[in-house]
Amino acid sequence: MKYIIIGNGIAGTEAAKTIRQNDDKGEITIISQLNNLFYYRPRLIDYIANTVTIDGITTFKQDFYIENKIKNVLNETVINIDVGKQTISTLSNKTYKYDKLLLAQGAKPFIPPIKGVEKKGVFTLREIADADNIKAYCKNKKNIVIIGGGLLGIEAANSLLKTGAKITIIEFFKFLLPRQLDADGSEILINLLKQKDLSFKLGYSTTSINGNESVKSISLNSGEELAADAILLSTGVRPRLELTKNTDIKINKGVIVNDFMETSVKNIYAAGDISEHKNICYGLWLPAKEQGFVAGQNMSDVKTKYSGSKIEARMKVTGISLFSAGDFNKEDAEIRTIKHDNIYQKIVFKNNILHGAISLGDAKFASILSKIFEGKLSLDEYLKSSDFSTKN
Repeated sequence: MKYIIIGNGIAGTEAAKTIRQNDDKGEITIISQLNNLFYYRPRLIDYIANTVTIDGITTFKQDFYIENKIKNVLNETVINIDVGKQTISTLSNKTYKYDKLLLAQGAKPFIPPIKGVEKKGVFTLREIADADNIKAYCKNKKNIVIIGGGLLGIEAANSLLKTGAKITIIEFFKFLLPRQLDADGSEILINLLKQKDLSFKLGYSTTSINGNESVKSISLNSGEELAADAILLSTGVRPRLELTKNTDIKINKGVIVNDFMETSVKNIYAAGDISEHKNICYGLWLPAKEQGFVAGQNMSDVKTKYSGSKIEARMKVTGISLFSAGDFNKEDAEIRTIKHDNIYQKIVFKNNILHGAISLGDAKFASILSKIFEGKLSLDEYLKSSDFSTKN
C-alpha cells in the first residue's frame, strides 16, 4: 500500500503516525513545499520574541521518521493530481503513485484588498520563513502596525514589543476578539494590554498603505494617517485549494469531506485547515490534529468516524491567561459572571450542561473549565462552590 500525504503540518503528520501504527508495511511519503520538518506552529510567536529556537519547536527529529519508516520530501511542490492514474506530479517533474492520498496542505494567509498592500515592509505570519523576515526587517523600527485584533495579532504584537517599537493594533470590530470574547471581557483585556504599552484603534479599517517602495504610513477610513515602518497582516487564512482544479474533488470554502474525512473522489482524503466538514472550516490546531488522526485511521482501513471538534481558544500573553470555548451567546440559557479588577469569568449553561465559557486573567479557572468541557469535572459541583452573579 502506498500512502501519499501532501503537507507536513499537524494534520499530515498525525495521519502518518496513525497509518504507521495500523500498517507496519505500507510506504508512507509526506511531501511538503517547506524546508522544515513538522514543527509546533503556535510557538512561532515565541520564535519571533527569540525565546525559543527552531530546534526547540521541531516536534519530531529526523530519527523519528527513520524509525517509523516515514519518508519526508521537503522543498517540493505538488502541482497536479491525476485522479484516473492515481498519481501526483511535482514542480521538479517527479511523479508519485498512490493507493491512498491525503490532502493536508493547510491554508494560506488572507491578503485584504488594501491599496499599497504589496509594498516592502508588509508581512503575514504563517511559516518559519515569514517569522525570519519579520525579525530581520523590524529591527530598529519605530512604529509597527498590526492589522487584525485576533489571537495571532495580539500575540504577535506582544512579541514585537521587544523590538522597542510602538505597536498599534487596528481592528475592524469595536472590541478585540469578537469570536472569543464578549464586550465586557474585551474591555478588561484591552486595559490589561494597554498596561503593556500596546495601542489600539478599534472600529476602524485600513484604506491604504502609503510610501514609495517601502511602507511609511497607513490611512484609516476615518481619514486619520498613522506612521508605520512595518505592517503585519493578521486577517485570517484561506484553505489552499489550487490542487483541486481540474479534478472532481468537490470544494466549497474548503475541500468537502464526510465523517470519514473522505473527499468526493475515491481514495482521496482531506484533513486540517484545507478541509470543510459539515460546512465548517476550523482553521485551528486541535481540530486539525483530530482530523489527521481520523483520516489516518480510515486510510489504513480502521473505520473511524469524525463527529466534529469543540471550538476552543487559548492565549497566554505574558501575565494574561485567556480561555474561551463553546457558545457563550446561547439563547434561553443561564448566564453567570464574575467581573472584578483584571478578572472576568462567564459561564453559559442549560440543564446542567456547560455550553460556553470565558475565563480571562485566571489560569486556574481556565483549567477547571477545560476539564468540565472534557467531562472530567462536574459543572454542578463547581457551581455550588463558586461566587457567580446571575444574569438570565
